[in-house]
Amino acid sequence: MLADQATLAECRSGDGPCPAAARRFLSLVELGRHHEGRARIGQINRAVNLAIRPVSDLVQYGVDDFWAAPLTTMRTGAGDCEDYAIVKYLALREVGIAPENIRLMIVHDVRRQNNHAVVAVRHDDEWLILDNRTMVMVRAIDAQYYWPLFSLDHHGVGMVATAGLW
Repeated sequence: MLADQATLAECRSGDGPCPAAARRFLSLVELGRHHEGRARIGQINRAVNLAIRPVSDLVQYGVDDFWAAPLTTMRTGAGDCEDYAIVKYLALREVGIAPENIRLMIVHDVRRQNNHAVVAVRHDDEWLILDNRTMVMVRAIDAQYYWPLFSLDHHGVGMVATAGLW
C-alpha cells in the first residue's frame, strides 16, 4: 500500500507519468471529495463497488487467497471481498477520514457460513459497515450476522476477542 500511496503522490504532483489505474483510483477519490460526512463515505462505498467486478482469487491469480494492492485491483478492475475492502480503506484515507476511524475487518458471515472482508468506518460516534455485497451502509450494531474476527488498521492486525468491537 505504501508503494501505491507514493504513486498517487507522484500523480498529484505531476512529477512523472500517472498510470491509468492511479488515475482511475484518484477519480473515485475525487467523487468522494464532492460530498461531506456520511454522504462522502457512501459515495466511496458505491464508487468502489461499481468499479470492481467480483472474481475469486483462484480464477484471477490461480491461488486460494491473494490480497492485491489497491492499484493492482484498479488495474484489473476485478477482485474479491478483501480487494474491495483494501481499495475502500485507501480511498477513505485519501478523502481525509482519520486513520483511527477506519478498519479493514475480517468477519464471519453466519448467514453464509464463510469469512468475509468489509470496512468499518466510524462516523458521528457510530461504526458503519461498507460491504462489496451492497450499496447500503449498515450500522455495525445492526449487522448481527457479521461476527468480527480480525481488525486491520494503521497500527497493524488485531484479533477481536468479542463481537462488541464496534
